Amino acid sequence: MSSEGKEAVAAVSDEATRRLEEIQFDLGEGPGRDAFRVGRPVLVGDIRGAFSRWPAYAPAAAAAGVGSVFSFPLLLGASRFGVLTFYVDRIRILDSAETTASLIFAEAATETLLDAGPAGSDGTRASIPSSLRFRTEVYQAQGMVMVDLGIGLADALASMRAHAFATGIDLNVLALEIIAGTTRLAHGDGL
Repeated sequence: MSSEGKEAVAAVSDEATRRLEEIQFDLGEGPGRDAFRVGRPVLVGDIRGAFSRWPAYAPAAAAAGVGSVFSFPLLLGASRFGVLTFYVDRIRILDSAETTASLIFAEAATETLLDAGPAGSDGTRASIPSSLRFRTEVYQAQGMVMVDLGIGLADALASMRAHAFATGIDLNVLALEIIAGTTRLAHGDGL
C-alpha cells in the first residue's frame, strides 16, 4: 500500500479473503486501510458494530460472512507499506496472547516481503508468491479519468469508486470499460 492509494494483494489464504480485500479497495474504506493510515492495529470484534465507521464496507463484509476482523500494519521503523488482515466468521475478541502472536505474524510478513523471507533449515529462502496482483488497469483508468475531468489522481479514484458503488459494478470491470472507451465518467458521476 502507499499513501497515494496504490495497492496490491501479495497473498491471501483463499478466494473469499481475496474478495474481501477487493471490496476494501473498491469501496475505499475498511480495517486494512485504517490500519495502514494510522500505523497501528485495527481490531474489530463485531463487524456489525462498525457500520457507522465503514458504512459501505462493514455491511458488505457482514454479508460475506465476516464476524470480526483484525488488521495489523506492516512496518519498517516508522514507514508503513502494507497490512496483514485476519478475518473470522464469528464475533470474537483477541486476547493478549493472540494479539501478540498476530503482531509476530505481521513482523514475519514484513520480513518475507522485504527480504524474500528468512532462510529455511535447508538454506533456501521463501519467495513472494506469484499471485502478487497489481491493479494496473484501475490505475490506468484513474489517469484517464484525471485527464478527462481535470482533477487530481485521488479525486479520480474516488470518482471511479463512487460510480462503481452507485451502479453496482466491480471497480476492475469499470476500469476496463473506461480503458476500452465504453464508459466515460462525468463530473458528479456516482455521487
